[in-house]
Amino acid sequence: MEEQNNGLNEQNNEMNQEVIETYETPYNETSYNNETFTGAGASTAPTYEFNPNAQPKKKQDSFGKKAGRLVASSLVFGILAGTTMIGMEYASHNWGLLASSAQTSHSNKEVKTTTTVTNTSSKTEVEEGSVAQIAQNSMPSIVAITSKVVTTEYDFFNQQYNRESEGSGSGIIIGKSDDELLVATNNHVVEGASELTVQFIDKKTVKATIKGTDADSDLAVISIDLKDIDSDTLDAIAVAVLGDSDDLQVGEQVVAIGNALGYGQSVTVGYISALNREVALEDKNMTLLQTDAAINAGNSGGALLNMKGQVIGINSAKYAGNGVEGMGYAIPISDATPIINSLMNPIPEEQQAFLGIMGSDITEEMQQRFNWPSGIYVSEVSEDSPAQKGGIEAGDIIVEFDGDKISSMSSLQSMLSRKQQGDKVKVVVKRQNARGSYSEETLTITLQAKGKAK
Repeated sequence: MEEQNNGLNEQNNEMNQEVIETYETPYNETSYNNETFTGAGASTAPTYEFNPNAQPKKKQDSFGKKAGRLVASSLVFGILAGTTMIGMEYASHNWGLLASSAQTSHSNKEVKTTTTVTNTSSKTEVEEGSVAQIAQNSMPSIVAITSKVVTTEYDFFNQQYNRESEGSGSGIIIGKSDDELLVATNNHVVEGASELTVQFIDKKTVKATIKGTDADSDLAVISIDLKDIDSDTLDAIAVAVLGDSDDLQVGEQVVAIGNALGYGQSVTVGYISALNREVALEDKNMTLLQTDAAINAGNSGGALLNMKGQVIGINSAKYAGNGVEGMGYAIPISDATPIINSLMNPIPEEQQAFLGIMGSDITEEMQQRFNWPSGIYVSEVSEDSPAQKGGIEAGDIIVEFDGDKISSMSSLQSMLSRKQQGDKVKVVVKRQNARGSYSEETLTITLQAKGKAK
């Protein structure tokens, strides 16, 4: 028993020494932001006694006392360490917020700087092939057209008076010679106009005159005298680049530019919705491109462009109706180009061809009443005229002339003004047979000049 007690006493002494070395660590103090946080360690620790053998208390050899000290020191260490960690966490949290705030402030400064630089550069540079670049390159070739039309009207007392009204539309600069600037547009934009005014991209306005029109194709070319355009405007404008509408595909992205609602040039974006769409317009049918790019009043005569910036259509109409959105139409440029070329280069009147018929337009009412097709009703054929020599007869209905559908005498006259003596054209007529039904015949006619007509 004595040997056992001696061994236990020796073990207790070692433990006491360890406890003393542990808790007599110098007092630590951490300071941050003028606040003091207690560190690990203390100058003294409470004493706990423990004696499992109920022996008299001994200061050096009591195992219970040493164990109690160890337990107490552990508790104190835990409390102080916990306090220190809370303090450090508080300091760390505050520092973290400050650091985060400083970093955020710095980051915000960088973002603002970057945004400013980006916005500044976007005013002078646009992305290659973007809608912005297409608009930037193409708008110098688009003009706004204002037309003045005088109409005769009657009041309640049947008194006649003239009323002047204005219309707005758009046009595309398609050519320039030594003397004039040529602009393509829709016929309905300039039809019946007593005065035409064109506004360029720099807001300068000049007077224009009609050079040629084709009602059935709804195309027209107007001319502006170069002497009326100042040098700054000539430097600002450009001739449009024409594309090929025959290569278009449904779903291809397009850009429409025009004088929407007469407010000035505007840009809309969409896609080709359909090709070769048969559209019934007033007094005629047309084969057009359909697009969901917004085309509104005033856009007529403007450009429909592909993503290369080439004109692939001339904006013509918008389908309007309850519950209808996104149905705009344009004349395919491949169909319009030969007509525009002929309108740009009219033949002198004395050299223009004539056909030699008298006729009238077939109205919708006449179509329904007599079951006639759309076209021109031939009431009389001049003797020894190209029409008579070619086989046209009174009672025939002309539905096509030189490959184009026709529905009015004014369109026929416009087409003839672009032909001259010796030109051969194919004319398609509907002829009524003995049973009352109509059959189709294609005739080849050699035209004569007006000056040589008998």
